[in-house]
Amino acid sequence: MLTVCFFVIAIAGFIAYLLFTPYETLALNKYYTVRYDGYDSNGTAEIVLDKDRLDAAIDAVKTDYREAFIHLHSCTDADYDDFAASFTASLSRTDQLSNGDMIGISYACNMALANKLNVRIENANETVTVEGLPVVTILTKEDLFKDLSVNCSGISPDVTVSIVNNSPDPFIKSIVYQPLTPKERYANGDVVSVRAFFNAEDALAQLYAVNCPPEECVNDYTVSVEQSYVTDAYQLGPVFVEEAASAGMNAFTNANEYGVRIFCEANLVPVYVNKQATFEWGDARFRSAYLKCTREEYLGKSENHYNDLDIVYETSIKQANGVSCPCYAVVRFSDLMIEPDGSVSADLTHPKVMSADYKADNVHKTVATAFEGTHIVTKVGAR
Repeated sequence: MLTVCFFVIAIAGFIAYLLFTPYETLALNKYYTVRYDGYDSNGTAEIVLDKDRLDAAIDAVKTDYREAFIHLHSCTDADYDDFAASFTASLSRTDQLSNGDMIGISYACNMALANKLNVRIENANETVTVEGLPVVTILTKEDLFKDLSVNCSGISPDVTVSIVNNSPDPFIKSIVYQPLTPKERYANGDVVSVRAFFNAEDALAQLYAVNCPPEECVNDYTVSVEQSYVTDAYQLGPVFVEEAASAGMNAFTNANEYGVRIFCEANLVPVYVNKQATFEWGDARFRSAYLKCTREEYLGKSENHYNDLDIVYETSIKQANGVSCPCYAVVRFSDLMIEPDGSVSADLTHPKVMSADYKADNVHKTVATAFEGTHIVTKVGAR
């Protein structure tokens, strides 16, 4: 009887051992890796599940279940899937990390399923030390732009902008600087927003870091040159108009270019001496002036000046037989500029009559009406 009792107790103990001994012991931290990014003093951390390794562990638990002679619970594939999906891990800190900082890690899983699957769980919590973050040179936005030159050249509003990177630092020297909205030409007062284009990962590989996001590394520069073209009639004072009108008088030197046409328009007969026209200008008197400023969308066209000042004169043309005819003539000065002291200047040294006509209306069309689509036309200095 004692022998029988011994064997009964031994068998019962063995069965209890099989039923209650876990198939596997899973240390939760074996299935996670802490990954660091950034740099010393500004590092980040994330914890990543090694799914392949966890799946292998779950497969081992399944195999143990299939090979066991006795089962305390009935387990399905859904139980194993739900158990694997229940694994979680969280970090006590994830950013603003420095080498040597301590981070707590909490692991968890569905303990009810773990008991059902006969799995023992270890390492629910642990502490790790941050390491391996690169030590870098930290640059500010001011550092990126302190050696940048934005050079303006030309006459407003025909100013070109060039960007020169003068930095001696090898990383900053490799940065590409470009305007956010580049233009072919700029005017005084325009703001050029220049962005520093760089890759944060490339910077980190060179042991540099910029303490603001790349898309925010923008600096504004104001376009400024000494000279500007006249772009509005209010910039043109009466003194300059009178000066230009006086200089224009020197244009009346050769009337033969216009005499025949004007005489024909006036129903007069031209006469020739030795087969040559004999027209001469009479006294010229200032009549009016028109300032034409090219509209912005037409600037840069080869046939357009930035502005024109057309001086209209009342005059006459006479020929060798003494017959004369009243007419109107136009002298044009182009590209009037405003100097740094505020005065207006232009080349007045070589005036030339660019148009003449018998009828005042035709002259008005020549200097004003024909330009209204492409220019802002303003009558100035009229007497």
